[in-house]
Amino acid sequence: MYVSEGIYTKLHILQLKKVRSLLVAGAAQYDGFFQHLRLLDGAFKLSAKDLRSQVVREACITVAQDYLVGLLFTMTDRVKSASEAVEKKKRLKESVLLGDICS
Repeated sequence: MYVSEGIYTKLHILQLKKVRSLLVAGAAQYDGFFQHLRLLDGAFKLSAKDLRSQVVREACITVAQDYLVGLLFTMTDRVKSASEAVEKKKRLKESVLLGDICS
């Protein structure tokens, strides 16, 4: 079956938009999502080298969004861990101060 280049381009762009829609819908919150997304790494690289500018544009937007969402989740986890550490240190300091006052 022959698929014309125009139809192929439209399908390719549609698939890239579907990947982005998964991210918008919150797929990045699921364990293993980024490992599965890594399986598409070769396809994203190929899309970025495509000679059709519209496909390249969509590929770049998708890859950038994937990267930013991953970075956002990493930073959110780090901020959460840091705030938990600060809170723990604060509670420890309060318990030491209360121990000094009560003794």
